[in-house]
Amino acid sequence: MSQTPNPSNLADIVRSLGLARKTTQSAYKDYQFYKHLEDALREELETLLYVMDLRSAKGEDYTASIAEKPTVVVRDEAAIVDWLQNTPDVEYDQYVGLKRAEFRSLADSMLKNTGEQIPGTEVEVRKSLRITANRRKGEPDA
Repeated sequence: MSQTPNPSNLADIVRSLGLARKTTQSAYKDYQFYKHLEDALREELETLLYVMDLRSAKGEDYTASIAEKPTVVVRDEAAIVDWLQNTPDVEYDQYVGLKRAEFRSLADSMLKNTGEQIPGTEVEVRKSLRITANRRKGEPDA
């Protein structure tokens, strides 16, 4: 036995959907404003840290620090495939078609553990600005 649709219930759903959409649009505009502000402040802070030759800066509530991470970049796929085929302790089939995510994981691991750089790759040091909340005295670790 099916229920007869209730027109007032339908009107409530339409109203709720309209309000939800209005709220979403407003929140998105707020997000765009704050994202633009965040990007501009991040760029300004990175520039100041660079000019002042600092790796970090601490404020009352937050600390900003520049992290450097070596990252393997694929430059010559043919050289990499050749290396994969001729390296006995690496399972070539796992990387057929040069699955970049899996290969980068292998290359990063080798670089970190043995210092070996795979032919056809380069190592780039990428910098990123990290913002963390400061712990207050007496606060437990997060």
